[in-house]
Amino acid sequence: MLNGISGAPIPKELLYASQIQAACEKVNFPPCLAYAIAWRESISGEVNGSWNACTVIAPDNGYGLFQLTYPFTDPWPPQNWEDPEVNVALALEHFLVPAMEFFVGHGVSGNPLVACIAAGFNSGDETAWVNHLAGNVDLGTTDGYASTVLANYHRLIAGHAPA
Repeated sequence: MLNGISGAPIPKELLYASQIQAACEKVNFPPCLAYAIAWRESISGEVNGSWNACTVIAPDNGYGLFQLTYPFTDPWPPQNWEDPEVNVALALEHFLVPAMEFFVGHGVSGNPLVACIAAGFNSGDETAWVNHLAGNVDLGTTDGYASTVLANYHRLIAGHAPA
């Protein structure tokens, strides 16, 4: 457990499980939470036959597995963004780990922390925080993003594939 979030491993048979698991272990981030976000961003589309999660560029210019969208590197897009290990590492370094620190610093833990991190990934940490305080962290997200990630996180820690 880390701040009330399970550190259970990602079911090994899932697409990109080994890359996400390894990257999360390096920075002590809950792997099933990261996987649930990547599932929502791109892996589900690959499983459904829509694209390759590693090389997809979305209409909003999201790149790869975690649909990286903010130009936090120079040059943009980051080098090797289509490599799943690089994409996971960038998502963890620039978004997920800082979000964990931000929300834990505000006293959030457990399921609300999972939802806040997910909402922050989708709509920004400050927006997620304001909406969390208003009682609905999904107010600023796309199509119930945080709720979907939270549900899939629970499926993953129970050893099941996301839906």
